[in-house]
Amino acid sequence: MSNLSLSNLDPDLEKRLQIIASHHGRSIEEEVKVILEEMLMARDQVDNLADLARYWFGNDGVELETHPSVFPQTEAELDCDYFRH
Repeated sequence: MSNLSLSNLDPDLEKRLQIIASHHGRSIEEEVKVILEEMLMARDQVDNLADLARYWFGNDGVELETHPSVFPQTEAELDCDYFRH
């Protein structure tokens, strides 16, 4: 088994790794190993965007909140310069 050393790791990234590792009850080294394994497994199983969505969310998908309309809904919005282009 080989050792991997990371130098000049961004302090914010290191802090985020520490938080995630702590949440999972692992050391930073163990957490990085799990992340690498998951990413490499995902790459082997994903050929397109649909495969990626199934990999991350399963066959049942995920519930999303509705997004506000991007089309003008009122006279005031119709008069806005943004919609006159």
